[in-house]
Amino acid sequence: MKRMKAVVAAVLTAAMLLPSAGCSSVADLRDEDVFIDALETAAGIDDDEIEIVEETTYRGCDAECIVLAKHGDNIYLYVRFEDDEDGVNLAKDVHETFNDARKSQDFLGTVKAREKKISAYVLFDIEMKDDRDLVFLEADEGMEIYGGVYARQNTYLAAFTVDGSKRDKEKITAFLKEIKYPTL
Repeated sequence: MKRMKAVVAAVLTAAMLLPSAGCSSVADLRDEDVFIDALETAAGIDDDEIEIVEETTYRGCDAECIVLAKHGDNIYLYVRFEDDEDGVNLAKDVHETFNDARKSQDFLGTVKAREKKISAYVLFDIEMKDDRDLVFLEADEGMEIYGGVYARQNTYLAAFTVDGSKRDKEKITAFLKEIKYPTL
């Protein structure tokens, strides 16, 4: 009987964890229209606040499309690179930068990261104790930064608020949930 209870408990625990397991990965977002639709529906951003640039470079890599929206203290960035690995490599650079900043004690707060072969993300809710280039942002001492950086193959996405209010953080979270990306 004792063994049966243990098996049932293990099965129930696994069943509860399975629905959330998909939330810890980065969904394929190669279609920038999905990103733009989420900006409009979840973040309340109008078309005229969204900049789209095609066939350009971003951080030294060829990009097919860049979408940028700034709304108050919130910044939303989407990049689709030409090369499959460029998006993930950039997210891994962000992760490495956060690891270095943690070792140097350049921030206070929470950082959660995950890297896989074709995807990566870094989630953060931090206050900077020192100036540092975080790859996606030149962060100054005292800045409070909340959001995430995500990549899957050739796509890279950053959604974050700098010194944002509780409402700004809620908009970032709502946007990320709309595109089914993990949040803190």
